Amino acid sequence: MFSSSQVSFIALQLLALLPPTPANNQTSSCRCIPGDACWPDHSARSQLNNTVHGALIATTPLAL
Repeated sequence: MFSSSQVSFIALQLLALLPPTPANNQTSSCRCIPGDACWPDHSARSQLNNTVHGALIATTPLAL
C-alpha cells in the first residue's frame, strides 16, 4: 500500500501530464473546475483512482 505522501506525489505527477485547457476557450487562472468540459468524467476519475489503489479524495472547491 502507498503512504499518503506517495499517493500525493503520484497524483501530482499525473496532473502534470494534463494539458492546460482553459474552460470554454477563455483565459483562466484555474485549469478546470467541476462542471467544466475539461473536468474528468466519472469513468476517468475512477480509472485514476484505481491506479492509486482507491486513495483519491473527492473534494469540493471553496469557490467557483
